[in-house]
Amino acid sequence: MEHVMKAELALKKMLDHGADKAQALCSLKKITEFNVEAGKLSLLRTVESGELFLQFLKNKKLATTSLNDLSEENLETVIGGLVFNAQAGVEDDAYGFASEKVEKMFTDGPLVPDEE
Repeated sequence: MEHVMKAELALKKMLDHGADKAQALCSLKKITEFNVEAGKLSLLRTVESGELFLQFLKNKKLATTSLNDLSEENLETVIGGLVFNAQAGVEDDAYGFASEKVEKMFTDGPLVPDEE
């Protein structure tokens, strides 16, 4: 849930920084790895990683980025970069997002690792 809250915070910050429209997508990946040496389990670990993908639209100019450092300070820096990149961008009438807000969650692969 932390990543969803960070996506909501990023969306709010982008709108506060003057975006006409903004989009924030988050993903969370959890991988369980194991190593077997000479028929014996030698390593079992779980690695989690998360990422935010941000889109900032202002005056028909689009800027996008992705980040995995979700700290408040980094979020401010990244959004500042989005504002700058959008200002430097080229106008395109085709840029836009769907007007309906859609929140969906997708799951890929097994949720529990087969550790046998």
